[in-house]
Amino acid sequence: MRMELLTIPPDITLYILSFLSIPDLRCFSLISRDAHRFVTENEHSIYHKAAVLHKFVESETALEQALQVEQIRSGWLAGVRGWKDFCRRWYVVEKNWDCRGEVYERGYEESANEAVTCLRIDDAQRTILTAPQDGGLVVHRFEDYREVWSLSKEYVQRARFELSDGFLIFPSKQHGLEIWRRTSDASPHRGPLIIGKPVVTPVPPDSPSTVLPFQLDESKRAAAAAAESIAQNGMFEQDYLRGYFTPHAYIGKPYVHLIRFFRVRFPIAAIVSMADPFSVFIFDIGSGELLDKVKMGEGRTMGSSPAFALPPLSERVLMDLDITHTHVVLCLHAAIIIVRWRDRRGMPEEGEAEKEERPMLVLGELDLPQVLLDNSLQIHAAPYSSDNGDTATNTPAPGPGGGLRVSGREAMKPLEILPPPASVLRRNHTALIRVGAVIPPPCFVTVRFSPDGRHLAAVTAHGLFYLISDFERVERGRYFSEITQRIYMGDWLREIVWEQPRRLLLQTASEQYFLVNLDPFHHAPPPSSRPSSAKVPGFSRSSFPHMALWYVRDISADAAWRRDQGSVFSGTHMTRTAIWTVVDFKALYPNGSPPATENAPRRADGIVCHLDFTPGALD
Repeated sequence: MRMELLTIPPDITLYILSFLSIPDLRCFSLISRDAHRFVTENEHSIYHKAAVLHKFVESETALEQALQVEQIRSGWLAGVRGWKDFCRRWYVVEKNWDCRGEVYERGYEESANEAVTCLRIDDAQRTILTAPQDGGLVVHRFEDYREVWSLSKEYVQRARFELSDGFLIFPSKQHGLEIWRRTSDASPHRGPLIIGKPVVTPVPPDSPSTVLPFQLDESKRAAAAAAESIAQNGMFEQDYLRGYFTPHAYIGKPYVHLIRFFRVRFPIAAIVSMADPFSVFIFDIGSGELLDKVKMGEGRTMGSSPAFALPPLSERVLMDLDITHTHVVLCLHAAIIIVRWRDRRGMPEEGEAEKEERPMLVLGELDLPQVLLDNSLQIHAAPYSSDNGDTATNTPAPGPGGGLRVSGREAMKPLEILPPPASVLRRNHTALIRVGAVIPPPCFVTVRFSPDGRHLAAVTAHGLFYLISDFERVERGRYFSEITQRIYMGDWLREIVWEQPRRLLLQTASEQYFLVNLDPFHHAPPPSSRPSSAKVPGFSRSSFPHMALWYVRDISADAAWRRDQGSVFSGTHMTRTAIWTVVDFKALYPNGSPPATENAPRRADGIVCHLDFTPGALD
């Protein structure tokens, strides 16, 4: 059959090859000299279509454009030589993420004394942003963790901050929300960042969100301190303005005062203020303009059982929120509420916006928490098989920068997702609940939209992971029970990191991590030994055809160490090629000791660490 492809017109052959995976293309090129010659002569077209098939790029995307877009995020595609090399690197990285290759583990010993409580990564400038527990905000270089810029401990007194498309957002000691911008983006000689129109930094003085004098004073202090550090340590030309930020806007009175929650998805920010805890203010962080105000009111509910009722407004405990360009989601202790918001700039009827009754998509539960746990999908350890394609050695090897290069199966343990036992289901179906009994809430703690804004994930304190596919179907009459999958993770959950379209990371209260791959077989055929949720009844109702789960072993720090440090938030962050967090130094090495080729650590303490999934891509 493969030889017959070479006897038909070339354009038809190219069309047929556009449906083959990268491993199949390689096999096809090896069947004969003619096949190898055909692939070589048409390499640009064949591998461009392969990149589209594997969703490495969008259709009609030029190679230069694909490299430029990814170079903004990181430098792992530097030096790519054509579409074939582009596909090879992407395929290696995807294989590593799927636990079929290698992982590079590295810790920055220099961070041992920081007691980091929040962490973000700026791939574009190759910097690490941290918030130490005792205050301040520090920017470090990837290469050596050297400090390049910082805000003082007296200036930044609250730990949590967000970084989105070059904008740094954090609560101010003056009770508002500060917005800073990468200096290199704001500099006129570098060109403005375009979002339909140029973004001016700082926002114009006539704006209610204009920067305040104390921000400018701190900016001057930070610049002077950075200049002094440069004079002492030296600076490379390519580091000019790298990691520097400049004041862009300040959001405070009359809109918000004393920030309670905030979430940023550039160019949108959602803010809940202590002064109005039942409203969400939505701002354009580029212009500093108020776009909408969404009240947690008594609007018409959709998506839940008619028997479910939200608690009174005064008893709605807000735990978390998230935002997209069309919706805002509120994570209450008792339910999840999704509301569509609108850009109301230029509308004169400001008072009408608050009076408008908006439909609320409500995910609520009527069963007891224990019944929910019993009826949910369960996770179990999956038996290892060499058929999974992992050919890397089991012995950790020294890696660049003092880290370790280990096989995927050493860094992550595959798990199976299985339906609950039939005996448990029968028992729960016949259980009796006393009439009038108070049913405790499911205890939702965190909610996140997918990067494309179509899907939703939530976790509870009881260990349930909710995955909701294409939630807008509820607006068209579907119930959440029809589009939601629940998985019991066996431990209390507290955080979701969903910064890649197909992958998310779950963090438990005991500092364990689970990597969830929503489509693990997109880049390779599913071996029969690999766990697949296709075996689970009802999962086909979701838009996610498969799902695989891994327990990330060595990235998790010791819970007792966390408590000793007094740290309640690790600031875990996931990029396209790595997972970043704060771990106990001892957790990086087998038996608690580093390889003999490295210098002994100063102390066993918490350090910034990452799992890098690029081994082999740059070889």
